[in-house]
Amino acid sequence: MKKKTVKFKWFSFKNLSLKVKVIMSFTLIIAIITAVAFYNLYRVEQIKDQFDVQNSHVEKQLQAMELKQKVQILDVMTMGLAISRDSSLEEDYIKEKDSFLELVKQVASKSSTREQRKWKASLTTTSGEFAGNFERIAAIVNDSSMDEETRINRIQQQYKMSQAHKTYIFNLTDNYYKVFSQEAEASMGQSSSLLDNTVQVLIIAIVFVIIVSITVSILFVRSFAGPIRRLQHAMKQIAQGDFRERINSASNDELGQLSQSFDHMTEQISHMIVSTRHIAESLSELSTSFELETRATAAAGQEIMRAIDEISSGADQQATQSEQSAIGINDLEQDIMRISMITDQMKQLSTETTRHTHHGALSLQALSRSAQQTEDRLDVMMSSLDTLAKSTREINKITNTISDISTQTNLLAINASIEAAHAGEHGKGFAVIADQVRQLSVESKESSKDISILVQTLTNQMAIVQEKLAETEASIDEQNDKIVQTSQSFGTIEESGQHMTEAMTHIHSSVEHARLKNHSLVQSIHVVSGIAEETAAGVQEVNSSSNLQGAAVQRIAEQAIEVNIFAQQLFAEIGKFRINA
Repeated sequence: MKKKTVKFKWFSFKNLSLKVKVIMSFTLIIAIITAVAFYNLYRVEQIKDQFDVQNSHVEKQLQAMELKQKVQILDVMTMGLAISRDSSLEEDYIKEKDSFLELVKQVASKSSTREQRKWKASLTTTSGEFAGNFERIAAIVNDSSMDEETRINRIQQQYKMSQAHKTYIFNLTDNYYKVFSQEAEASMGQSSSLLDNTVQVLIIAIVFVIIVSITVSILFVRSFAGPIRRLQHAMKQIAQGDFRERINSASNDELGQLSQSFDHMTEQISHMIVSTRHIAESLSELSTSFELETRATAAAGQEIMRAIDEISSGADQQATQSEQSAIGINDLEQDIMRISMITDQMKQLSTETTRHTHHGALSLQALSRSAQQTEDRLDVMMSSLDTLAKSTREINKITNTISDISTQTNLLAINASIEAAHAGEHGKGFAVIADQVRQLSVESKESSKDISILVQTLTNQMAIVQEKLAETEASIDEQNDKIVQTSQSFGTIEESGQHMTEAMTHIHSSVEHARLKNHSLVQSIHVVSGIAEETAAGVQEVNSSSNLQGAAVQRIAEQAIEVNIFAQQLFAEIGKFRINA
């Protein structure tokens, strides 16, 4: 019933766009998948709850088994006390007893039926009595008023009572274990049944989703497969030249709009083909008449071109003679220009040389002053080094004096230590001071030795520096001599450059005067040559124009023939199209 309703709604919305149809289709599929997913989540939560119940039943089983183990442990400890009569077991028994009673409470709290509540009361009472057997046996062991035979009998009776309690607790625990096992098996059966039902529902849901997806896909494909086939058929007919084919789609979706646009385009092309056919007919008639006129024009152009060729031949001869004369004068003018340019360059080079020479002389003067300043500074440095050497010698004397004083002080300190030793108890303080003075004198002597070494090193370095400064001063003196010689050479070069500049100025004036005279002659010849060239150029232009005109007329005639041929071909090609009258 649901599928029929979907089918009816789908075809009732056939005028919707493809976009809306795709969204509706996928929305339906996603809604079904979402519903199935939520149902599976619900079933998974049920399975989780069932597993929790199953785990609780298994935990009850484990507690029952643990309770039997605790009973066994307490029984072994009670038996150990009865045999060994070792009261040190009491502390361990108390710990095990507390955990045993707590476990009894946990097992008894799981009672749900009336019979299980009876087991609970019996288990609680018997467990308490069983736990007290150890204490009662310990009291018998510790009772010193009892003879040995009576003690043994009492212990045996109490141990038998403990065994009876143990057996009864085991029976109750087995009853609990059976009940818990039955509950665990029932819970496991429910879990298995719930998983099977969930798997079946999941398989059914998957099959249902697949069927719905296939159904929606088929309906969706059918909604646009038909229009596409009609559109393909119409395009094949148009490709074969039949423009009478129409789709006539009434749908308002994207394919319907495309079909309507296709019909409109076909109609427009049909109108264009009709108009082109009329234009081709007119073009064919015009090209025929145009071809006749261009042939007549081409014949007249040939006659004009022959006359112009005769005039052009005479003008070319006159222009050739004028050009040869002009070429000779131009060569002469170019030679004069090159001479003038060379003299200008030489004049500029001479001026630059003089200027650079002057700058070089100034630079040498500055270098000479710098060398003099350097020499003055070297003198000051030599004087400072002499003063420093004197000071180091004075320091050396002072350190020697300090060394002597420290030696004498050391001797005095030794003597003072000897006197303090003679003084006994009264001289101990003085002995300490004497020892400190002796150490101070030793340190002073060591320091003076270090200072002497440093002063000696400083003296050696100053000697090396004085030697280097002397060499530097000799080099500066030699440099000053070279600077003086170079300065004299620059002065000689500067004088020669000035003489050269004056000579080049005179040469340049003469060349410039000759160039002006030659320029006047060149202008006169250029006037004559220009008139001849203008005459030849005019004739040449007329000749070129005539040639171009003749060629253009010939091309027009050929193109008129081609246009006529193309018009006929166009008319034939248009005739292949089939359109409505």
